[in-house]
Amino acid sequence: MHLLFVHSDKFHYELEENTKTTEPIEDCRKFLNIGKCLVVYATVERLDAVNSDLVCKKAAYEIKDVYSTIGGRRIFLNPYAHFLSELAPPKVALEIMKKIENILKKDYEVYSCPFGWHKACNIHDKGHPVSVLSRIVNVEDGEKNKKKRGKENPVSALNVQLREIFLELGFDEIINPMIVDEREVYLQYGPEAPLILDRVYYLAGMDRADIGLSDNKIEKIKEIIPNFNRIKEMQWFLRKFKEGKIEGDDFVEEMVKELRISEQQALELIDKVFLELKELNPIPYKKTLRSHMTALWYSTLVSFQDRRILPLNLFSIGPRFRREQRQDSSHLYESTSASIVVMDEKFTLEDGKKITKEILVRLGFSNFEYVVKKVTSNYYTPETDTEVFAEFKGQKVEVANFGFYSNESLSNYGIKYPVFNLGLGVERLSLLLEGANDIRTLVYPQYVHTINLTDNEIASSLRPYQEPVTMQGIKLAENLINMCLENKDKIGPIEVLIYKGDFLNKKIKLWIYNWDQGKKLISHAYLNSIFVHEGSMYSLPSKDSLPKETKMKKRFDEVYEKGKDSGLCFISLIVKKFTHDLELALNNEKKNIDLKFKMIKRPSEVNLYVPTYVNNYITSKNKKILIGGPLFFGLKVDIE
Repeated sequence: MHLLFVHSDKFHYELEENTKTTEPIEDCRKFLNIGKCLVVYATVERLDAVNSDLVCKKAAYEIKDVYSTIGGRRIFLNPYAHFLSELAPPKVALEIMKKIENILKKDYEVYSCPFGWHKACNIHDKGHPVSVLSRIVNVEDGEKNKKKRGKENPVSALNVQLREIFLELGFDEIINPMIVDEREVYLQYGPEAPLILDRVYYLAGMDRADIGLSDNKIEKIKEIIPNFNRIKEMQWFLRKFKEGKIEGDDFVEEMVKELRISEQQALELIDKVFLELKELNPIPYKKTLRSHMTALWYSTLVSFQDRRILPLNLFSIGPRFRREQRQDSSHLYESTSASIVVMDEKFTLEDGKKITKEILVRLGFSNFEYVVKKVTSNYYTPETDTEVFAEFKGQKVEVANFGFYSNESLSNYGIKYPVFNLGLGVERLSLLLEGANDIRTLVYPQYVHTINLTDNEIASSLRPYQEPVTMQGIKLAENLINMCLENKDKIGPIEVLIYKGDFLNKKIKLWIYNWDQGKKLISHAYLNSIFVHEGSMYSLPSKDSLPKETKMKKRFDEVYEKGKDSGLCFISLIVKKFTHDLELALNNEKKNIDLKFKMIKRPSEVNLYVPTYVNNYITSKNKKILIGGPLFFGLKVDIE
């Protein structure tokens, strides 16, 4: 919600024309002429409807706050649909405006302009420095959070980046199959194939059980389904399952339908009669999950070679599966390959180096070195199997591998033209780009018990454990903070009445007190603010309040300069808890509250909430939570 405030000497409106969303009114509201007032232009936005009650409370609080600052005798609410493009539906907007009006009417003289009318207005701005103010009411929950961009997985992000690079360089995208017949591996690798197949995952399927109906089984069926007489239908049903005419996931549904039995009876037959279904064993096929994108490029290229004009530039990005001995910081069972092929009679190894460099430069790598492997994979032409090294953050690292497919492997598929291939391991590149040490934490952060948090993320996660929930409570807390500060230098032991009056329809008296002889009412730690620096939390007094050359100032100078101030301080946290307790006491018909604050040693003692995941992160990183200091004062209240 957006609010514009104008402190006016006089205000006049007259309704001119209604709209489709006009609020029905009485004649007395068709025009108004009033004297000194605070005119509030209010625009209700679409997302205000998600948590309208809280929006209304916060909007009323802002209006009261401005009114207390500049006055105006009375408040005039004016619906105004021109601050925003994403407006709330008229019905919702009217409902919210009415709620705000009803909240304000409890304490103020309030007028409102009828909703949905075109009107002629005359306003006389008083013209002093704060006669025109604005506020934005934000409620950071519900649908509002959907505006915040989610956190992407770095591997997926790099996939997208590589895809855009390949497309910009003129490569066409191909989705290669993930299931490969082992025959393809023999065609490509020749004598090396058995060693390659040692690292692949073979696929297997369940053999369909041949379920017979013996006399013993028929007896068991009749025990479960008395008077069952559809034995032939049962035999036919089981034969159709064996022949694959009924899928496994349809077995129960089809049995219920064809044999006219209940679902419970069908399940009991499977569990107690057709035991063959429980004894099925997988039968291996000659199919494998691809362990390398090259395994599929050959079949793709042969299908294109007589249907496309050369050069043929293709790329594919997708998973590959390798039966590693273990999954560790540098090995995964599943990883991602970004692979390109160029089929062209004129393409050279130097052209391959050029295209490789162009791709990697866009990712931030530089100073390339090309090393021809001494032992070449069988599917590459000798003296072309090349490892690519690059400089990244001052280090030489391996980033890619390329070469030309061998004539022998190409001829096995009937491919007539030279083919250049470049392969990039996406996880490996992402590991380098992200500066990570463990590929598991990069790809599967959900299975890792440690997280990384920035100082901003830690600071923004901190909040009061308890705080007032009513608008009167929020306002009282602000007043109490000011009153505490006004009396902070009085010498104890002392008891100071800082509030006497109405609160939530009750009469209350509220004191701040100190029991230390000769000590100030509140110690210097009352204004300690919560800072976060390099993963540690500190409660420090205002830097300006310290003498220039104190040990504390020198010790924590970097925290002051580079740390993140959470915006929370001791006195604010304490007073918010006290006001919350006061609201609770009134609900429970208690007569008094007395809270004492002595030497603070932990966050909870000053009403500071540190989320569990933040606390775990700080302790796991051997960081510190230095929240403490001497307070030695109390707050108490008597309720009539």
